[in-house]
Amino acid sequence: RRFIGRPCSREKSPRRLGASYPYRDMPPSPAPALSNLQPPSPSPPPLPVFRTIASFFALGLLNNTPYVILLSSAQNIYDAGVGIVYLCSIFPGLLIKLTSPLWFHSGALGHSGRLSLSSALMASGLLLVGAGTGSLLLQLLGVLASSAGGS
Repeated sequence: RRFIGRPCSREKSPRRLGASYPYRDMPPSPAPALSNLQPPSPSPPPLPVFRTIASFFALGLLNNTPYVILLSSAQNIYDAGVGIVYLCSIFPGLLIKLTSPLWFHSGALGHSGRLSLSSALMASGLLLVGAGTGSLLLQLLGVLASSAGGS
């Protein structure tokens, strides 16, 4: 059996024999003329890159904050049934993530519209939870709205 590819130590390599390779006899590539060379384009300022990274970091941090706040205060919202608060916090996000491929790309709501809607839902959800201290229904609606906004 003969191995095709790298030669074994028994076989003589064409490099050791000094055999010419097929590309050895080709003419060299033409060097670019000095008049055609242009100075390198100036690099863009680092501010937009830093701004983009900082924006994504802030949005990611702010997106997770209502979820953490509402789950840590679940016992204060409804002492007898913390599971209901957890369910209200998980269900809207699960429903949106399951159905989003059906309506995200339909064009009915653009990117800025989704961001505005998400911000409004998060803010209204936190306000409903904070303002509805006497009403369990209002607080659970706030948890639902905040969870829908975070998805």
